[in-house]
Amino acid sequence: MAEGVKSAPDMARRQARGNPLAAGAVALAAGWLVGSLLPASSKERELATTAKEKAEPLVDQAKSVAQETAQNLKEPAQQAAQSVKETAQQGVQHVKDDGSSAAQSVKETASNSGSSSSNGGSMSTSSGSSTGTGTTPSI
Repeated sequence: MAEGVKSAPDMARRQARGNPLAAGAVALAAGWLVGSLLPASSKERELATTAKEKAEPLVDQAKSVAQETAQNLKEPAQQAAQSVKETAQQGVQHVKDDGSSAAQSVKETASNSGSSSSNGGSMSTSSGSSTGTGTTPSI
């Protein structure tokens, strides 16, 4: 395992040769790792505190703007939801009406076709025929 650790820099150099992006990524990762392992200096802590204090009013302002925007969008969102609900209800009613109309049409069609077949399919005529019986034979 010690040989693997010793050969790591050579392997990194070979892989990075001809690939500047890989070399940059390796250098960035190494710098980040070293920087994260070192304790923060007093100057860094001081600068971080100063930056936090200066950013606090901006954070408060951003929160305020976000809350105001959310409040301003609340009513239009509720109106949009109501509009969608009404449109859906109208669509449901339209489908019900169409279904009822279609069912009525089917009933009427069935009723009409049932009454024409109840005659047995024969028609009686009063104009004579060659047979002299006065009726037309059923087909």
